[in-house]
Amino acid sequence: MTIEPVDTSYSRISPEQRALRARIAQANPTRGQRALELTLFGVFAVTIAVCAIALFAINSRSYKEVPNRFAAGLASGRANVLLISMATIPAADAKSNDEVIVNGITLLSLKPERQQAAAISIPPDLWVRVGRFGAHRLGRADVLGVSSGYPGEGTGLLSDTVASVTGEPVHAVIRIDDETLASTIDALGGVDVVVAKKFYVWNVRKRFGVGVRHLNGERAKWYISPFVGGPQGTPQARERRHQQLMLAMLAKLATAPEPVRARFAKMHHTHEGRLTASTNLSLRDFDQLLGALRSTPAIRQVSLSPALETFEVRAIHDSGQVLRPRGKDYAEVQTIVRGAFEQGQSVALAPALASAATAAQTVLTIEPAASQKSK
Repeated sequence: MTIEPVDTSYSRISPEQRALRARIAQANPTRGQRALELTLFGVFAVTIAVCAIALFAINSRSYKEVPNRFAAGLASGRANVLLISMATIPAADAKSNDEVIVNGITLLSLKPERQQAAAISIPPDLWVRVGRFGAHRLGRADVLGVSSGYPGEGTGLLSDTVASVTGEPVHAVIRIDDETLASTIDALGGVDVVVAKKFYVWNVRKRFGVGVRHLNGERAKWYISPFVGGPQGTPQARERRHQQLMLAMLAKLATAPEPVRARFAKMHHTHEGRLTASTNLSLRDFDQLLGALRSTPAIRQVSLSPALETFEVRAIHDSGQVLRPRGKDYAEVQTIVRGAFEQGQSVALAPALASAATAAQTVLTIEPAASQKSK
């Protein structure tokens, strides 16, 4: 008598179901099923590769930097360099972090072959459409660019927004925070500015009287401080002081020793992961920029204020006074920018590179044409 071995393992699956599963496991896939499997595997592999390339690209140094097109600007006959100054706003309490804001924006345009230059002030409080992020103050583009991973980060988004508003391409960028500003001006032995009207900086309790004033690094920070009340605290007065100081500093850099110029061209500071001081100009490009300023007998200092008006904005993300074009679009603004070299009066720069008194620290406003006024 033969005794059958007994399977002592317990299973809820019946012998018939186990037999069916065994047949399914032994079944060979059809040609169509195999092709589908390979296709899905290929799509998955390509997706992983694309994600890896994208992750590498957005974290690469070249993606986070604004391209330097200064040579292309010179070749086209007009090179535009965006000067951005950053200010640090102290925290209200010990638990909060200091805030860094865009304090001033100047588009410095050069036509070296014609020995012409123009400094065009662009208010950070200009209410504009910032890419796909909707309407914001122009200065907010710097923060939005960092948080969104925009090419060139905050500097890239701010540069592209300025280009869309002015109708002029931005070929290079110089951004400087108050720490770098102070150290650079101290390294230059200070700069001279002409104070046209007295003003008071209330957060540090400092006064600036009328006349030629020699500024060290610390006083230079106060000079363009946003904490100024009264008539000299208006956007127009603030942009005048910003323009004065930037041009005075560049004028001193134009005659500074190479180590000072090289240190400025290589500046790189961050605040909580946000870039606050840098330039995409090489030392050679920077020297070309300073050389163009040295050879320019006059510079036009331009404000967009004749084409702008003040209004109150009440948005979820912002509120208060901002600026906008008087018309429905930026046509008048772009007319001013395009004709900055031909309109208004010029200001003597040579030999004013060494003298702020002859550098005529007065912003010239370009009045709209008669046809534009009648609109």
